[in-house]
Amino acid sequence: MSTATDKLIDSFAAMVRDHDVPIRAEDNKSRFELFEQKLPKRMPQSFESFLSRYSFPAFDVLGITLFGWDSDSNKYHRRSLSAQEQLV
Repeated sequence: MSTATDKLIDSFAAMVRDHDVPIRAEDNKSRFELFEQKLPKRMPQSFESFLSRYSFPAFDVLGITLFGWDSDSNKYHRRSLSAQEQLV
């Protein structure tokens, strides 16, 4: 079931998508959990909702720059794996 935070994040994602940011829904829950384990404390619920459910390049919104959060399944990651295999 969707929480109020998830609904707010969905609205935010729709707004930035309407401004030509190529944000897409994607299941990043495990990736987010691995990332959060490296942090000294938990991230706010809104960041958890955003990062575990969406992938996107770095972008600016309302004077804030958000870092890129792209999945490991994107074309750039596949290219880097291919390049690493060629080096071995």
